[in-house]
Amino acid sequence: MDRKLLTLLTALSFVLLIFFPIATATSSNALDILQKSLQLMVPPPEIESPVDGKVYHNFPRKLLIRWKKVPETGITYDVEIDCMHCRKEGQWASESGTPWKLVTGLRTNMFEITFPGDNPGRVRVRSVKGALVGQWSPWVHFFFETAQATPPVQLNEDCISFNPDTIEVKNISGSWKIVDGTMWLLDFGSNMCQALQAYRIIKHYRLNKQCFVGRPKASFHYWLANNKAPSGGLDGEDCIFFTPENLKVKNINGRWKIVDGSTWMFDFGNNRSDANVALELIKKYNFTYSCFVGRPSAKMKYLRR
Repeated sequence: MDRKLLTLLTALSFVLLIFFPIATATSSNALDILQKSLQLMVPPPEIESPVDGKVYHNFPRKLLIRWKKVPETGITYDVEIDCMHCRKEGQWASESGTPWKLVTGLRTNMFEITFPGDNPGRVRVRSVKGALVGQWSPWVHFFFETAQATPPVQLNEDCISFNPDTIEVKNISGSWKIVDGTMWLLDFGSNMCQALQAYRIIKHYRLNKQCFVGRPKASFHYWLANNKAPSGGLDGEDCIFFTPENLKVKNINGRWKIVDGSTWMFDFGNNRSDANVALELIKKYNFTYSCFVGRPSAKMKYLRR
């Protein structure tokens, strides 16, 4: 910055502080002029990377943020990185009142982050000189899409066969279960109504296979009827419709999910492989409904056409 301009702005600041009457100096106009004159002394840096609107496909999602240095001595930089969906679906993290990541006091003109998921991000930078804090640069937006880099999926289905003609609803030690002989299929605890509804569903669709992804702590469940997807409908079902072609595997805030647009359908935690297998199974059987017995903590989950 030109030294004459710096001197002029400094002088202007003192004039505003000393010679304006108190009523005027504390008015919004005077304070606004003072604030703007001080911010001019530390102009916002120009961001060079990322390029606004760029889509990145690298995994891990490392992003180098770089900006042009402000030609002044004693300058440090603050960087704010924001993340869509990271705290609340459909909102930027900063809209919750706290930035996703704020780094202050940087003396270099670059900073590297590892972004948490395949969702939109944005970044801005400001200059700081001592007590003078400059304005933020305009937001620069970026996106990550890494799911398409998925290796081919091997489907080794994990299923248990049973006979729908011999299943029963039984109370065993105070817990309502659906059993086939000595093998129990589902446990509904004290909720007999939910157990009876599940019994009705199994009978209606003639389900004879219970299948899992990720046992022993399965992250995904589905049921088959003679190796085919159950189809049709049943009064009183609790189901959500989706289009299989629209589903994608995305990492949202460090968790791998199957999503339909901005709506997440299934959550696989840190297990990307299970998410990819589940997506391939959905496509294989052309499931179009995700159904539940006993939401929000459903004891039975099934998919149908």
